[in-house]
Amino acid sequence: MTDPSNRESAGNAASLLSTTGALVLGVGLGALIGERLGGAAWFVAIAGLVAHLWGMVAGRRIQQGQGHRFARWETWGYWICWVLIAVGAAVVPWRAVT
Repeated sequence: MTDPSNRESAGNAASLLSTTGALVLGVGLGALIGERLGGAAWFVAIAGLVAHLWGMVAGRRIQQGQGHRFARWETWGYWICWVLIAVGAAVVPWRAVT
């Protein structure tokens, strides 16, 4: 019989791999069609960011509601993501002005 915690960890790892693959795909597509997006690039980036944040928070709340005990790497990944978003939120406008 398979240990449920092992299945859950495998599911989390698969979800992380899927999300990372979506990121890489998005970067690749952006590189391919970046010039054609023009002014819509900011809209696409913001829509992607909002979808990511919404999914990240919702997924964490659902897992917490199910009594999930997060592994240390999951907690670190969650908070590192928030830090990177905060840094991006500070750097992008600053770079746009300078």
